[in-house]
Amino acid sequence: RADAAGAAAAAPDAKRCRSGGAAGAAAVRLLSSTTAARGAALLAQTTSRSRLGDRVVKLNATLNATLGGKGKGGGDRTMSPLRKQTVTARTAAVARRKWDVPASGQHGLGSSLRPRSVLPAAVSHQSHVPAAQSHNQLVLTLKQRLTTLQQQRRQAEATAQISEGVVEAQQAVVTTALSKNDELKTTLLENEEHCTTKKKSLDDINARTLDAIARLSLLRAGVAALEAAVQDNAAQKELRTARLLASEQARKDLHNGIQELKGNIRVFCRLRPATAEEKEMLQYTVLQDTGQIVVSKPVKNFKGDKSMEDHSYTFDRVFRPFENQGDVFAELTTLVQSALDGYHCCIFAYGQTGSGKTYTMEGPTDVFANKARGALPPAVWEQRGLIPRAVEQIFRHAEVMQARGWHYDLRASFVELYLDEVHDLLVAKDKAIKLTILATKKGIQVPNLTVVDVRDAEELYQALRTASQNRIRAETLLNAQSSRSHSVFQLRISGQNRRTGATFESVLNLVDLAGCERVDDSGATGKRLDEAKAINSSLSHLSSVIQALARNDQHVPFRNTKLTHLLQNFLSGSAKVLMFVNVSPALKDVTNTLNALNFASQVRKCDLGPVKRQVTASRINFSASTTLQPMLTACGTK
Repeated sequence: RADAAGAAAAAPDAKRCRSGGAAGAAAVRLLSSTTAARGAALLAQTTSRSRLGDRVVKLNATLNATLGGKGKGGGDRTMSPLRKQTVTARTAAVARRKWDVPASGQHGLGSSLRPRSVLPAAVSHQSHVPAAQSHNQLVLTLKQRLTTLQQQRRQAEATAQISEGVVEAQQAVVTTALSKNDELKTTLLENEEHCTTKKKSLDDINARTLDAIARLSLLRAGVAALEAAVQDNAAQKELRTARLLASEQARKDLHNGIQELKGNIRVFCRLRPATAEEKEMLQYTVLQDTGQIVVSKPVKNFKGDKSMEDHSYTFDRVFRPFENQGDVFAELTTLVQSALDGYHCCIFAYGQTGSGKTYTMEGPTDVFANKARGALPPAVWEQRGLIPRAVEQIFRHAEVMQARGWHYDLRASFVELYLDEVHDLLVAKDKAIKLTILATKKGIQVPNLTVVDVRDAEELYQALRTASQNRIRAETLLNAQSSRSHSVFQLRISGQNRRTGATFESVLNLVDLAGCERVDDSGATGKRLDEAKAINSSLSHLSSVIQALARNDQHVPFRNTKLTHLLQNFLSGSAKVLMFVNVSPALKDVTNTLNALNFASQVRKCDLGPVKRQVTASRINFSASTTLQPMLTACGTK
C-alpha cells in the first residue's frame, strides 16, 4: 500500500514536470520570435539612418561645390557673373526637382523635402527672382533640412541605443529561459526515470496484490468452510442442549410428580448476595445437580486449634447469589399453574432477619410502596418478587384460557400476625378492628377480613402498596428495616368453564415469616424484645407442627399459635407446599444459617399425603392434572 501511495504521489509531479518543460519551450520560442522581430526592426532603422547620412553627405558636397567653386585639380577658379548665375539657377532647379523644394516665396521651415526621381529636361535660365535671393533661400532651406535630419539622426541613435538595451535584456531573458529550460529538461528526465522506477514498483505491487487476492480467496473459502462447520457444530450443540434440557426437565417433572404423589413439602434454598459491609464470608459448596449444599463452620478444639466443620444439606433446589428473581420464579411456574388447575398452594419464606425473605416475596421496598410500574427504571422493575409475578402469570393464563371457555375471578387479602394478633393490612391502622380465626365446616376462616377484587395487575399493585405501608417494621442490629411480624397474602381463584360447566376454587398462599434469629443477635430491648419473643414463639410452634407432621402424629398442635392455626388448611394435606429457606452469606451469621438449614431439612421430611383437587362441580373427566401431564407423557402414559 505504501508503494502504491508513493507511485500515486509521484505521478502528478511527473505530469507537472512535463507540462512545465513544454511551457518553457513554448516561452523560449515566443521570446526568440519576438527578439528576431525587434532585431529586424532595428536593422531597418539602422539602414534608414545610413541612407539619411548618405543624403546629408551628398547635400553638403553639393552645397560646398556651389559655394566654394573648387574645380578639378583642387584649384579655385573665378566664374563670370553670368556663369555663376547660371550655375546657381541650375543648382536651385536641381535641388527643387530632387528634394521637392517649392519655388521662391512658396517654401517654409515646415516644408518636407522629398527626392524626385525624374528631373526636368531643361532648366530655365531665365528667372524673375534674383539669383542671390534664390541662393540664400536655398542655403537656408538646406540648413533647416540639415538641422531636421541631424535631430532625426540623434533620435534614431537614441532609439537604436534603447533598442540595443532591450535586445540585450531580451537576450538575457532568453539566456535565462534557456537555462531554466535545460533545468526543466533535466528535471523532466529525472522524473521520467523516477516514474519508470515507480511504474516498476507499481507493477511489482500489482503482482503481489493479485497473489494476495488469490490467497485471500483461498482463505475466504477456508473461512466459509469453517463457518459452515461451526454452524453445524452450533446446531448440533443446540440440539444436544435441547435434549439435555428436555431430559433435565423430564427428570424434574418426574421428581416433582413423585414428591406430589408422596405429599412431601418441597424446599428451596436461596443464598443472598453479600453486602459491602460484610467482610468475612461463609464458606460453602453447592452441587446443583443433586441440590446439595455444604456449609463449612470454623470450630476450635480443646487445644484452641481452629478447623472447619462441614454440614451437608440436600434440598430440591439451591439458588446461588447471582441468580435473580426471574430465575427463582421460573422454578415456581408449575406450582402457580397448579393453583390455576384447582389445587391449594402455599409458599413459605423462612430465615433470619436480613436474609432476603421479603425481597423474595415482594421485591425491593420501593417497587410497590410509592410508585407505579411506569415510573420505575426497568432494572428496579425486574426485581419484583414472587407475589406480583404469580398474579401476572395468572392473568396471562386467564387471557389464553378465555378462548377455551374459562372465566376466572380473583380476590386478594393480606394480613399480618403481630404479637400473635391478626391485623388487616388492606385497612388503615386507625380503622382496623380486631380479627379472630374461626374453624368452620368450610375450613379456617377470618370474619370481617378485607377481600378485594383483583381484575388486573394494577389493582394488585395498589393492594400491595397499601399493605407495604401498613406493615410494621423497625430497626434492629441485623436489619435497618426488619419486619416485626409474619405476613400472609392469599389469592382466591374461582374458575368456571361456561362450555362444560366445570368450576373450581383454589387458594394461593404466600407467607413471609419474620426473622428466626436469636434475641442476643438482634440486640432487641423493650418493645422490640417483646416482638422477638412473639416471633420466636410462633416459629417454635410452627416447628412443633412440622415435627408432628413428619412423625405422622395423631394430634398436630395447630392451635398453639395463630400462625399455624391460620395455615391449618394448607398444612394438613390439602395443599401443595413449598418452603424457601433464605440464608445469609456472612460468616458472622453462620449459627443462624445452620439453624435455618436444619429446620428446612426437617420440613422437607414431612409427608402431607396426596393433594386433592378442589373441584366443586364438573361435567368433564379430569383424569390427570396439568402439573402431572408432563410426567405422564414422559412415562408414555396417555
